[in-house]
Amino acid sequence: MTQLRTDSEAANKQAHDLAESLRQTPDPAKKSELLTAVQRAFTLQQSLLRAELQEMQTRLEKTQQSLDMRESIANQIVNRRVEDLLNPQLEWEQGLDGARKTQSELKSPGQAESSVADDSSVPAIYFWQCLCRS
Repeated sequence: MTQLRTDSEAANKQAHDLAESLRQTPDPAKKSELLTAVQRAFTLQQSLLRAELQEMQTRLEKTQQSLDMRESIANQIVNRRVEDLLNPQLEWEQGLDGARKTQSELKSPGQAESSVADDSSVPAIYFWQCLCRS
């Protein structure tokens, strides 16, 4: 998509430059060249819009799938979140880097790994983390 955007911008610039040249010195041959440049710019712009639309549709489909999946396991998500909120070691907070971390990871990252590794609820933490990313 980056290449399409670059090509589209270049084609538009070429069309503008040709138009500027024609305004300075009218020339029927250059008008035909301008027509070709504008058609190329239009075609590239259409291709870019199609690519952007496809990207949006793909993202929309993934979001819909995530929403449907989360809806189907809503009770599990809610119950797991209740557990997380009641257990301070599992409560999720936003870290400085934007990543979601447990309270213990925020307080002492080195110790959190060993204490979490021994905790039987690690799969629950992983489960919640995966759901939050969706």
